[in-house]
Amino acid sequence: MNASFTPSAADQTDELQAGRIRKFVSRLLTMRVVLAIAFTMIAIVPTVFLSGWVERTVLQHEVEAVEEKHLLLATNSKQSLERYVDDVETGFDLFVQALQFDQTSHYLQQLALRLKFRSLEIYAPDGLPEYVWNVAGKERVEIARDIRNNLVAGAPADALRFYPVQLDTRGRPTIYLARELPNGDVAIGVLSTDFIRKLQHSIAFGDGGHAAIVDRTGQVLAHPKAAWVNTLKDISAIDPVARMLRGETGVTQFYSPAVKADMIAGFTFLPETGWGVMVPQPFSELQARVDRFTNAAYAVIALGFVVAAILGWFLAGFMLRPVNAVIQGTSQIADGHLDWRVPTDTLIAPRELRALGQNFNDMVDEVQASHAALKVHAEEERRDLLGRIAEHLPGIIFRRVAEPGGVTYPVFNVGTPRVFGFERHMVTTDPTTFIDAIIPEDRELWQRLVEGEIEAPESRYQDVRVRMPSGQIAWARLFGTVRRQGERIVWDGGAIDVTQEKTTEQQLMQSQKMQAMGKLTGGIAHDFNNLLAIILGHLELVEEQLDDGSRLRPFARNAIDAAEKGADLTSRLLAFTRNQELRPQATDLDILLSDMQPLLDSSIGETVEIDYQSDGASNIVKIDQNQLENALLNLVINARDAMPDGGKIKVRTECLDIGGPRSNHALELPPGRYVRLSVTDSGTGIEPKDLTRVFEPFFTTKRTNEGSGLGLSMVHGFVRQSDGDIEIISEPNAGTTVNIYVPQATDLIVDRPSPPISSDIPVYGAGKSILLIEDETVVGDICENFLSQLGYGVVRADTGENAIQILHDRNFEFDGIVSDVVLPGPLTGPNVVELAIQQNPAIGILMMSGYPEDHCKKLLAHCQHAIYLRKPFRKQVFGEHLAMALNATRFKQPKKTDAAQEPTAITAAKA
Repeated sequence: MNASFTPSAADQTDELQAGRIRKFVSRLLTMRVVLAIAFTMIAIVPTVFLSGWVERTVLQHEVEAVEEKHLLLATNSKQSLERYVDDVETGFDLFVQALQFDQTSHYLQQLALRLKFRSLEIYAPDGLPEYVWNVAGKERVEIARDIRNNLVAGAPADALRFYPVQLDTRGRPTIYLARELPNGDVAIGVLSTDFIRKLQHSIAFGDGGHAAIVDRTGQVLAHPKAAWVNTLKDISAIDPVARMLRGETGVTQFYSPAVKADMIAGFTFLPETGWGVMVPQPFSELQARVDRFTNAAYAVIALGFVVAAILGWFLAGFMLRPVNAVIQGTSQIADGHLDWRVPTDTLIAPRELRALGQNFNDMVDEVQASHAALKVHAEEERRDLLGRIAEHLPGIIFRRVAEPGGVTYPVFNVGTPRVFGFERHMVTTDPTTFIDAIIPEDRELWQRLVEGEIEAPESRYQDVRVRMPSGQIAWARLFGTVRRQGERIVWDGGAIDVTQEKTTEQQLMQSQKMQAMGKLTGGIAHDFNNLLAIILGHLELVEEQLDDGSRLRPFARNAIDAAEKGADLTSRLLAFTRNQELRPQATDLDILLSDMQPLLDSSIGETVEIDYQSDGASNIVKIDQNQLENALLNLVINARDAMPDGGKIKVRTECLDIGGPRSNHALELPPGRYVRLSVTDSGTGIEPKDLTRVFEPFFTTKRTNEGSGLGLSMVHGFVRQSDGDIEIISEPNAGTTVNIYVPQATDLIVDRPSPPISSDIPVYGAGKSILLIEDETVVGDICENFLSQLGYGVVRADTGENAIQILHDRNFEFDGIVSDVVLPGPLTGPNVVELAIQQNPAIGILMMSGYPEDHCKKLLAHCQHAIYLRKPFRKQVFGEHLAMALNATRFKQPKKTDAAQEPTAITAAKA
């Protein structure tokens, strides 16, 4: 008997329910959902690990940044304290000297107050006070006896000692300084801690970041807790303080009893005084910043989850629309990408759509074949056309094609027999010859030009430097357009030589820069001359008041010599501005070289050889011989310094014709016959980036403290002022040549200099009346003293209007006028002098200024027979010039007593 199985109603219900679930899941679990979940999971997994890494890394970075910042703050504070200690030591010596000679002044008192001195006292070895200077001028606070006895007994003789901080008799924190003087006395300085506390107060950051400063024993000098400062709290047991007292510098973490928290601090110390500086900050502030950053990172990560889910959803939807592939294919073909195909092997595309994609691909294959044949024909015609055009262009026309297999140049034509120094056949047969000649520094510019920003259809250009076969650098301007053809990047363009254009542009920029810097330097020289006039005048007056045996007389003489050297420095600065006063004369360069040979040979040392050459022509020029000798010596010394291991210097003179601006020289010379003085070395050479700056004042390629940077700038100014020019030719490790060009002067006769003829014009005034016009009060005082000592009667005026009033009141009855050229107000010195000459033609005129004579010529154009004197000056020179002004009708050269001064008569004809 056969039995049949009949499912129960419950089983049927379960199966029905399961079918519904499977149907629901099949509908829900689409590829779009799967891909969206997958993209979200891809974003979640790394961010889980990232969250922990972020917190650890940020904290580590925060600690490292804080350590560096705190150590920098501590070091900067240490440097401020070191400068303060240096100032205190210098001031202490100055105050002791002034106190010994009873020469304290209001200025010294103000200086001492700024340095926070309370008092300065000098004691005999037995402890009795000899000098006491209460700096504040208030009631004196005596030094406690035991402190004073310790200071007197223990004061060192070789240096100033800073003692640990102590409370004075009024309970104020005080630093005592002491040193034994050469005569056995002991000088004691009393310092407040105000400067140190002010420095400490200036350092505050965050909620608890601050600075603390202690002395050599660990007692508090400055701290945010005032009670610690006032009681000289000993914190030497704290770890960073103990390490500072051991002379260490660094960063540490420690527990601070002041704020009852863990701290991180940078610390250092001052070897001279033993003081320590630390900059602590609560570690909790770092953790707070890390927490804020971590929370922000978590927020960004959460946002990333959401964005990843959304992007996954939309990306999956895009992948499930296979028809878009066909649409995209038509767009790609329209853009010229004939190698693009619709994917037909995807599993998510229906069979019908796969067939559509395959048919589309077959059609594109036929179009691509036809297009390729047409392209070959068009390329041949285009290449032929470009070749015919390039044959008539002064440059290069080329096509560059970059594709996965490499770079080719199917078109490369040159229109001239030579281009950038290369023969035509060299670059047409191997185009990479020209490309490889682009200097390495500009290769990136070339690469970006021919392959970068392909989507931009407009024409583009770029200037690059090319090294020619001769080794010289030329400028090439590359121009053209770039486009994409499938996987190929095609550049169509050319290159032309723009070296001359670049040279002219650089000359113009250099000329403008030198002109601006020249104006600045000239203004500085004028102001410096006025200051030197005050210094030199007062020093000379002081020297005259000193006995021959005075021990201060050598100091005054040294100061006068230094001031005169300052005047010489301004004269050298004026050489850069082309405003110095030159004394040109006929000079044979061959004779000059012969005379200078012993000096030059002795200046270069034993490891350097110097060779003198001449073409034997007439090398006569009109130039300031002294300035030329200085320039030549400067160039030879520069050449020596460029050859630290020895070498050879060539000094050569030759005549040559210059027919105008030349392409291979950056010269600004009119056509004519010139003498060239060349100095060549075999040294290290000059980098191209430095060549355009070598004539700038204070620029030098030497190491620090090995050159002022003024030498070449002064030579440049002197040569240009002498109607010549200078050029430098140099390459790294190939030596340097400096060429000086000066117009030849064959019609002049070279004379050996003769001794100067002394003047018989009396210097002393014999009671003559002088109107002195000077707006600078101190300079006026000096001139008035000079005039009085020379026997003149003096009337002062400080403005042009004041001088006019005095002249009218005295009916213009003065023997002479001494006036500054530039005066405040509408009337200048020449305005006043012009009116005075109209009323009294016999009046003598002496004009003076800190500016050079050329600067004042326009103002002095109407001052006939005026004598010009440039500041600063000595009394003797001042007297000689004034005597000549009073005897202008019989003008003679005075005896030359100052190398920086030579009298000059300024007449209307000369102006």
